[in-house]
Amino acid sequence: MVTETPRQDSRSPLTATRDGKSTFSQLTMIGTVMGTAGYMSPEQVRAQPADARSDVFSLGSVLYEMITARRSFQGETPADTMTGILKHPPPPLSQATTDGPPPLADFLHQCLQKNPSERFPTAEVLADALRPLS
Repeated sequence: MVTETPRQDSRSPLTATRDGKSTFSQLTMIGTVMGTAGYMSPEQVRAQPADARSDVFSLGSVLYEMITARRSFQGETPADTMTGILKHPPPPLSQATTDGPPPLADFLHQCLQKNPSERFPTAEVLADALRPLS
């Protein structure tokens, strides 16, 4: 049986212990950008602290894609997508589909605001805004 010895350098999340077992060390370092580019909030792209409003942005991205069958921010590369998230508005819902009522477009617009203070502050407030659209 061939076994691989874990690397102990800073590039490997595996660390060998005295008894020969491998353990995972810290996988995410402070300031590391983690996530699927098309669903990240601007604060996540910038590796800044995120709160519930970041989740609101990500939910808005998922809902936009569910309604339009395309991502709200899509570039040729993850870096292009992240640039779009930081710098450009998503295509208006009316441009992407005729199925969505105007209140839904307004709802998504608020979810996808670049500035967290302009988004729904909590999931509860978001749910209250979504209820009349159902």
